[in-house]
Amino acid sequence: MKIHIYQFAGYIKVRYMIVKHKILAAQKVVKAVNVVRVVRVVRVVKHTDNLQLKTCPQFFRHCAETGVLLLILIFTSCFFNSCDNRKDPYTGLDNTPVLTVQKLDSVKTCTYLTDSMKIGKPYVFKYNIISFENLPLNIVKTQVTDSVVVSNNLVYVNRLTEGLSEYFLKTTDPFGKAANANVAITFFINLPPVCEFTVTQAGMSIPCEIDINASSSYDQDSRWGGEVINYEYIIGTDYDTKTVLNNIQYIFDGPGQKKITVLCQDNNGTWSSPNTIYFSVTASDTTQNLIKKLSTK
Repeated sequence: MKIHIYQFAGYIKVRYMIVKHKILAAQKVVKAVNVVRVVRVVRVVKHTDNLQLKTCPQFFRHCAETGVLLLILIFTSCFFNSCDNRKDPYTGLDNTPVLTVQKLDSVKTCTYLTDSMKIGKPYVFKYNIISFENLPLNIVKTQVTDSVVVSNNLVYVNRLTEGLSEYFLKTTDPFGKAANANVAITFFINLPPVCEFTVTQAGMSIPCEIDINASSSYDQDSRWGGEVINYEYIIGTDYDTKTVLNNIQYIFDGPGQKKITVLCQDNNGTWSSPNTIYFSVTASDTTQNLIKKLSTK
């Protein structure tokens, strides 16, 4: 507060010196006019055979007074016009600052940000302060062990254990006016993958063949480098295999309703919950008769 009072006092002092300088300049003009000792104005008076020269000090005095008055009027007009048109450098000095935060991959700003982050990498968000001056940023964290680094309008936060961390941001100007923003980040070690698959009957060229496609499975933390790397296929009670393939074919020994279960594993070694589909396998009469003959031999 004291700093800005001194700045405003300096601003008034400078204004006073400018006005004083202009008044002194006008006074010097008047003095210069008064110190003229000999001035003559030639008046041509026509007579019959000669010209008569006469001095006219009254006329000059009238001109000098008129000139000084004109200078004062010009000076006054310029002074007030310059005051009206001049931009006040202290405009907006007492406005309340504005503090916002935003995600790195978003242009939307807000005063309350929520997100999640996988442990092992810092979470980074951006902050913006709108103020007449460059104001400092203060951050209060709810977890003492959290790491917080501020650099170039970016905040890097990190946590070593799972859980929710909150960060309270605040900036205050010299007048005591403050702006606040909050950030809440949920840190986790790993999110399990999600298994999704489809089953279709391949066709009639090979009896009772099905196609199992699990390519739509995904890892919930793929945003932080997670991916699905393995699949497990459990068909009925006789077939159970693990493979890196997300698509396989299987031939049943006959038509009917079949139970098919698939799981997937991410690169952190975590398996998804099992996903089960009951699929009805069909076959033509010719195919069914052929299967019966083969089964009786």
